[in-house]
Parts: sequence; structure tokens; C-alpha cells
Amino acid sequence: MRRYHGTAMASLILHGDLAKNEPSLTRALKIVPILAAPQGLHGECTPPDKLPIAMVYRAVLALVTGWKGASPKGEHVVIFNHSVCDQQGAFARRPSAWAKLLDYLSHEYRLLFVVSAGNILDPFRIDTYKNCDDFACADEIERQIVLLRCLEQAKGTRQLLNPAEAVNALTVGAMHFDGEPEIPDGHVNPFANIGVTNLCSAVGLGVNRAIKPDLIEAGGRQLAASELVDSVVSVWGTDLGLVGQLSATADPFGGDTTKLGYSTGTSNAAALVTRSAIRIADTVEALFSDNEQNWLNEPTRAVVLKVLLAHGCAWGQTGALLDQTYPPIERKCWQRRREAISRFIGYGRADIHRIITADGSRITLLADDVIAHNDRHEYSIPIPRAMINNKEVRRVIMTLAWSSPIDPSSMRYRGFSLELVDESGKRKFWSGVKPVLQPSPDAGRRGTLQHIILEDKKLIASTDTGNFVVNVQARAALATFDKQKVPYALAITVEMAQSVRSDLFADVEARVRKKVAERVRERPRSKVRVG
Repeated sequence: MRRYHGTAMASLILHGDLAKNEPSLTRALKIVPILAAPQGLHGECTPPDKLPIAMVYRAVLALVTGWKGASPKGEHVVIFNHSVCDQQGAFARRPSAWAKLLDYLSHEYRLLFVVSAGNILDPFRIDTYKNCDDFACADEIERQIVLLRCLEQAKGTRQLLNPAEAVNALTVGAMHFDGEPEIPDGHVNPFANIGVTNLCSAVGLGVNRAIKPDLIEAGGRQLAASELVDSVVSVWGTDLGLVGQLSATADPFGGDTTKLGYSTGTSNAAALVTRSAIRIADTVEALFSDNEQNWLNEPTRAVVLKVLLAHGCAWGQTGALLDQTYPPIERKCWQRRREAISRFIGYGRADIHRIITADGSRITLLADDVIAHNDRHEYSIPIPRAMINNKEVRRVIMTLAWSSPIDPSSMRYRGFSLELVDESGKRKFWSGVKPVLQPSPDAGRRGTLQHIILEDKKLIASTDTGNFVVNVQARAALATFDKQKVPYALAITVEMAQSVRSDLFADVEARVRKKVAERVRERPRSKVRVG
């Protein structure tokens, strides 16, 4: 019994990092093993006599439609954890057959695949230290900066592993973080708790330079090992089972069902994002039920989860650190530098608590619909009165997610492009806020996820209309799809500093409810929810 990987993933999804003592999930988890441990091999791999993508295809269809005449075993399953990558297949410009399969299944059956970015175990060169002792004994802050810079220089050899480039999937990188505080003596901890990825986490971009990974999540701390080859120090990340995320593990002798162990990697990070998706699904089901709708029957069910998972992301202090570390350093080259940052951390780490917990200082509005080529859906959100005539920090967060059909033989590949624009078709939404340090909006147009954070604290005496207007604009990238409609979800959070929280939620909610009631009488094309 060497099913270490699947056991750890199931444990992390249901119970989280056991060192953090989080509540367990109550939903059932269906596990379809596609890894085995053949005799003579130390690790686990897909069976040598089976095609991995065929195993995934059969497993998904058996759940959602039934296989070979059998009844579906998970008809209402929406979330698929895909913590498996092709260790021998790095993404190189064109999507792999495996990624194409996930994109097709995702769009056809309204599914959300949470995919691990992959772990790159190869060493990378360090250009600062003469030998391994100098590296191990270096100042921690200096060594941290050197590692970040050298990892960026080596990005061309540390690409995503197939099928992490899938455009409809949510791809997850691994952050250097876990619930265990101590690093054993004699080992090098490469990073402090600064929110960067661990040493083995694969880096993007994706198809046609789309932002990948989409986000990052805790993937355990990997220790730094080093060696001197041809007078050059090379470093790689190691998983020694001494630190990392604590989870159930298989007993090779089959007798102990309480055995625990530590592990690290992007698989762990994807498992924790899957766990977050399940928690969000509980909230979403209740939200739709309040509107007398069954979320599982909606064409937008998968993109609703995707948009909410990404909605709590931000670069924060991690982005500020990398913006000072990564090239090019010239101010005018800010777009290239932000692209370099997004290769590693995507849109940042998701803060699920902002999504599933209420706070009077913010209100989140969720809209979902289907949209056709050349259509534009308009959303008008009341600007809270508390945002006017003061210099308190105000923030607007907008996240758009959609599912696109694909043309596997076209270089464009992605069949539909959506974008967030203002009333003039541009991105000047409101003078009361401005963009923060984050991926360029142009980069966000290349995938199926767009995430924009706007904030400011300058004095705004009044507004022209009293509303914040956002448009979802659609365009078929390929003529093949110009008669189709695609599902999308839009989340918008309006937020203020804690000191003015008293009437924000009630103010916006009352004005939105009134607008929704008026639109219902007009038979609207869009549904708006307040949460």
C-alpha cells in the first residue's frame, strides 16, 4: 500500500493541514486513483499500460454521465481536484492533449478542474556564492533576495507541467507556507513567511501568454539543498518529510490507519484550494436557494465557484517585494516586471474568509449569466454614501470568470474572449479609485479570468451619477463560435475602512434590492445577487 499521494490529497481536502486543527468538511469525497506503485519503483506513477488522459476521461464521464450504459456515479459533482501532472511534459506554447481534454470537459459539462501547476525538481544556478557553505551561512535576507532573483532567471526551464496550461481550469501554484513553526537544525529555510512560492513550484505563463498559475495557496515549506558543480553553486528544493503540511499517509504494511506524515508541493496547494471551493459551494448553494434556484442546475455553476475563489486574491506585500527584486528595473518597463511576477504568483493567494464571512465594511455582489458574441451586459452598483466627502481608504474589487469553448487545431485555441470595461468601452471605471500593484489588465484579457483591484483615499466631494458602472463585453475569438453563448460570473466587492463601516452594507443592499425588483418587472437578461 504505497498510495501516499492520494491519501494525502484526500486528507488535505477533507481536513486541511492537520497542524492547524481546522474543522473537517462534511461533504462526501469521491476518489478515483490514477496513480500506482509498480514493483521496483520507489515512487508512484500512472500505470505503464494505461494512457493517463484516457483514465481521466473515463473517470469524469463515469461520474457526470455514466460509462458504457451505467448510471452516473456523481451526477451533481462540480469540483474536480486534479493534483496530477506529467512530470516529463512541460508546457511549450501549444496546449497539450491533456489540457485540451480538461478544457473540453470543463466547458461541456460545467465543471471546475482545480489543477496543480507541477513541481520542478531540477537544480537552478546561484550566481552569488562561491561554495555551499557560503550559501548555507549567508544572511537570510540577502540569500532570500538572491534565490528570488535566480529563480526568475531560470524561469525558462521551470515551466508549468501539462495539463496546468488548461484555459478553463483553475491552476494553483504552491506558496512556501505551512502550519509547522520549526525548521530542523542543519537545514536551510530558503524563505521567511513572505508569501512567495516554494522552490519547486512551476511557473507560467499559459496558452497565448495567459496568466498562469491563476493563484497560489500554501504548499508547504521546502528546504534548500545545494551542491557545487564546475565551481558554480546549484540549489533545489527538497521534501524530506520533516516539515510541510501534516496529513494522513498510507501505511506500507497496511495495518495502521492513523499514520500521519508531512508533504509539500503544488498538489497540496491544489488540494487546499479544492477544500476552499467546497466551502464556497456551501455558501453559494444557500445563496441561490434564497432566490429559489438550484445552483447545481445553473449553466454558470462552475464559473461562479471560479470567480469567488479568485475574488479574494491580491499581491499585497509579496507583490511589492517582487516588484523591487525582479527585472527589468526601469520604471517604464512596469508591464514586463508585473508579467514576471504573475508567472510565479498569478493573482496572488486567495483569502476565502473575505468571501464566506460577513463584514459590515464591505459588500459583495455576485452576478451570473450567459452572453453571446458582441453582447455587452451592464451592471450598475450604487456608490456608498460613506465613500464621499472623506479621505478613508476605499476599495473596489472586480473579478470576471467565464468558460470558453476551444478549437484544438487553432493557434488562437480559446474560442471566446470576455472583458470588463466602463460605459465607453475603456477601463476608467470611477475617478474615486485607481489600480493597485497587480497584473496588467491587458494580461488578464488572455485567459478566462480577469481580476482588478482599485483603491484610493483622496477626497471625493461628489459623483456624477452615484453609481459604479461595469460592463461585461463579449467577443468570439473564432468565427466557429460566433453563434454560441458562454457562461460567466462577475463578483464585485465595494469596501471601506473599518472606521466608516456602520451603514455601508445596509446602504448598498437597499439600493441594489430596489433596482433588482425594477429589473424583474422588465424581464432582465441578468441575475444579480447580494451576499
